[in-house]
Amino acid sequence: MAANGEGPVDSRESTRGVEHTASPAQAAGPSPKLVSRIQWRRLVGEFMVIVVGVLVALAVDSAAANRQEQRRASEYVTWILTDLRATADPLSAAIRIDEGIDSASAQLLRTLGRSPLPGPDSLIDIFGRLTPTAVLDPLVATVDALVESGDLRLLADPATRLALLKYRAAVTSFEQIRELWAPFMVRGFQDVGTRVCPNFTCGATWSELAKSPAFQSDIFYIGLAARNRTRALRRLSGALDDAIAALEGTPTT
Repeated sequence: MAANGEGPVDSRESTRGVEHTASPAQAAGPSPKLVSRIQWRRLVGEFMVIVVGVLVALAVDSAAANRQEQRRASEYVTWILTDLRATADPLSAAIRIDEGIDSASAQLLRTLGRSPLPGPDSLIDIFGRLTPTAVLDPLVATVDALVESGDLRLLADPATRLALLKYRAAVTSFEQIRELWAPFMVRGFQDVGTRVCPNFTCGATWSELAKSPAFQSDIFYIGLAARNRTRALRRLSGALDDAIAALEGTPTT
């Protein structure tokens, strides 16, 4: 009971119409530390999104670059194989011709030292094999482009890269031998041509040739040049075969 005799006062009624006011801390909003933590989390999240995006873009670019390099490697393999196969037949022909020149010149010199000398038919047969050597220019432009551009790295197999380098070195060696012995070959054939008329209508005989040291010297150097060329050509042929085998085992896709 209340002191004035009235009934008890309801506490809920006593609070009606009374406005609650926020505490000073609530009125001030979130604390600076909380705001700072939220901002840092947002920044870290945005940074991670950027990093992931950059990594994805780099991965896409790297995959595209790898595909492009694989296509270039495949093209190189195709082009170089075409060049090597186009060189193979002329190379084989050059070896046969130079082997024939070497053999004919050796036989001619042996025959000139015999007594009695054989008849004219054998002379015609031997001279028929003393033909000027074949012109051989190996195709190396694509191999050179591959090496000089640094694209040799595109061929993943070290054995393939080595086979191509050995082939190019064999070509260089052959070219050096060719240039070294070409004057002996040319001069020898020119001199022989002046001593042995076409179709032997000038009446050259074994006995006449046997009495000519200059002619025998020409034949000797022709044979020596052919022998050295043949050795270089055989090395080149082996290197070419190895390069073809290596490239044929290289994936082109």
